[in-house]
Amino acid sequence: MIKDSLKIQEKLSFLGKDYETKLLHQIIGYNSKKGDKYDRNCIYGEKIISIIDAEHFDSDEASIIMQEIKLYYDQYFTIPYYDTLKGIIKGKFPQQISNMCLKYLTKCFNINTDDHVWVRDSAQSFIKMQNLLATSKKIEEIAKSGQYENYSQCVDLVLDAIQTNDVEENHYIVEQGNYEDMKDKKRQPHSIGWGEALDHYLNGGLSKSELMLIIAGSGVGKTTLATIAANHLFSQGHTVLQIFFEDTVTQIRQKQRSRWSGVDISQIAQGNNIRMVKTRSDKKILKAMDNGGTWILKKFKRVGTTTSDLVRYLKKLESLGIKPDYLIVDYLECFEPKRHYKEDWGGEKEIIIDLEDIASESEFNLGVITFTQGNRGSMNTIDGDTNHMGGNFKKFQIAHINIILTRTIQQQSENKANATILKSRVGPAGINFRNFHLDNGKMQVDINNDCIYTDDEYAEVKPT
Repeated sequence: MIKDSLKIQEKLSFLGKDYETKLLHQIIGYNSKKGDKYDRNCIYGEKIISIIDAEHFDSDEASIIMQEIKLYYDQYFTIPYYDTLKGIIKGKFPQQISNMCLKYLTKCFNINTDDHVWVRDSAQSFIKMQNLLATSKKIEEIAKSGQYENYSQCVDLVLDAIQTNDVEENHYIVEQGNYEDMKDKKRQPHSIGWGEALDHYLNGGLSKSELMLIIAGSGVGKTTLATIAANHLFSQGHTVLQIFFEDTVTQIRQKQRSRWSGVDISQIAQGNNIRMVKTRSDKKILKAMDNGGTWILKKFKRVGTTTSDLVRYLKKLESLGIKPDYLIVDYLECFEPKRHYKEDWGGEKEIIIDLEDIASESEFNLGVITFTQGNRGSMNTIDGDTNHMGGNFKKFQIAHINIILTRTIQQQSENKANATILKSRVGPAGINFRNFHLDNGKMQVDINNDCIYTDDEYAEVKPT
């Protein structure tokens, strides 16, 4: 009886009724409509394909389907979608088996995916554990045989199992004639809407898989700039997820409406402005949606939220057919680290690394803009540098683009601000912008060529 129970635990069906169906649904992925086109998402399937086998499934239909997925992947390096799988099965198997598998695929397509996060995580853990168990059995056989001279072989078996469990492939082999990374399609930057001069020095703007860290003190305009960037990317037809912790949804929506209408936030709900705000806002929203844009506002709790909560939410959106192109986080310190650190800022390195992973091509492949608080020295100053950044310096080292925003009290009253590109992996650093227009009330910003500043008459930095 115990042996039978152990045998059952070696199959994925051990994890519950319909589990295998739900897992296949996640592996095959889905097509999400974006404008007039469909965007194929099978990232999870490509992650798990190297460690999962048909033998892990208890159901004959699921086992056959998984076998065909792997054969197809080995030949074409992509996960086949439902229509392709149906065609393969119809042409390869007798009618009775074919009909059973086609019925099973229909069930996969329509299965409820509310618990998809648990399905994904538990499947990977379960399969990795089975691989380690298989390895441990081999090592036990070697040990029982008394072949102690084969210790190094046991070590190799463990290392092979660990490497198999590492489903990320981040290595690169240098070879002649490979210039794929020079193609324009590899980096497709988009304007973040803060001004043409900034976009120019960012080599076009921000692209997917890139992480931008904005350092700004209190009152500079972090939420204003976050909302302007989200608005601009949305208007260009992108799917944007804007997450925040301290503002309310209503406050963010008021900022949106001010941006769309050109009416100061303090005036949008007054008298004759209401109708104008609604008309102008609807016009801008419809135009952005016609371009294929989607803008999602998500408020997280200020206490107890970790980057794991963000990952779960992104996976939830995936299950609904929504895949963000850009993520805007207002702001980094509002996340709590997943483990305890002695210093309050100790976990910032962990958080920024997690955001970089989320941005990466192997994870969600999206552009990330996140903000971080400047220290007291960043307030009421013009020239900002790394000394004005609070917390863990590692976040500066890890982020791909670092920009600091500052303004004096006088500049704040004049709707002016300053910015410096402190670090950039996509263009030049050390570019200073002074006295550019930044109006938190009317949701306006304009970093233009006239704002480029240098105190060196021989400097090579010139307006474009």
